[in-house]
Amino acid sequence: MALFFIAIYLISLVLATTKETIDWITTSFLFETPSLAIIIPFTLLCIFLAHSGMRSIAISSSVLLPIVVILGIFVATGNIPKKDYSHLLPLFENGYFHGIKTLQYSGYGLAELILIAFFQEKLSDKLNIKVLVFLCLGLVFLLLGPLTAALAEFGPALAEAMRYPAYEQWRLLTIGKYIEHTDFFSIYQWLAGAYIRVSMALFLIMEVFKGKTNNVKLGILFAVGFLMIVISIVPFSNFKFLHVTQTFYYPGAFYFLLLLSAFLFIGTFIRSKEGKRHENETIQK
Repeated sequence: MALFFIAIYLISLVLATTKETIDWITTSFLFETPSLAIIIPFTLLCIFLAHSGMRSIAISSSVLLPIVVILGIFVATGNIPKKDYSHLLPLFENGYFHGIKTLQYSGYGLAELILIAFFQEKLSDKLNIKVLVFLCLGLVFLLLGPLTAALAEFGPALAEAMRYPAYEQWRLLTIGKYIEHTDFFSIYQWLAGAYIRVSMALFLIMEVFKGKTNNVKLGILFAVGFLMIVISIVPFSNFKFLHVTQTFYYPGAFYFLLLLSAFLFIGTFIRSKEGKRHENETIQK
């Protein structure tokens, strides 16, 4: 039963990421391009990478994502003259409850670290505490960096009204006197992140069904790929999708990951206690 809910969550992650990406592309710079011309190549590339295995995903990530981080540092430092960090204060202007409530959105990215548990058997070396702490700190930086930058550059009222504030931060950046509108860098950032994120989720979906044959796994991949295409072309407005994700998807996914983390923690604790008990019984015998 737990695997069923995990599979549903992973499929929803794939569909939500795909819909968000296609909406951003068609509303930001490819206004007249048909969605099918974008989503079909993207879906096929994600299916190919997921089917190629964990090693291929790791190699692709090691090539694509460091450039994403470098570009993030570049836009963060380049826009420093336009930032006013006084916009970040006071932190709890509307009360402590509203401040804590926002954790279900910003904390969702951190909660996804639990998905690392599904990669453990694929890794040659087990992750230790230091590596996990480093990953958490890196994710906190990637989450809070664009968030605080949007508030500092645009102010809380304007940043809240923006659909894609991280994209707008690139439009502010200028290089010297004659180079401006560097928002094309954000295209690489978004597509690289979406490509790896969707491919990893598709790979994990195959892991949920690892007892099946290779043909069945491939069929499941193409079935999810078909859903990716359908959700991208269905006539569902961007703002309605935003309302659904803000109201239902992100809070629901956040609490699901918290419950999954608690479930895995309790299961690991019980298993370790049973292992010690069996070990003591064996020594006594």
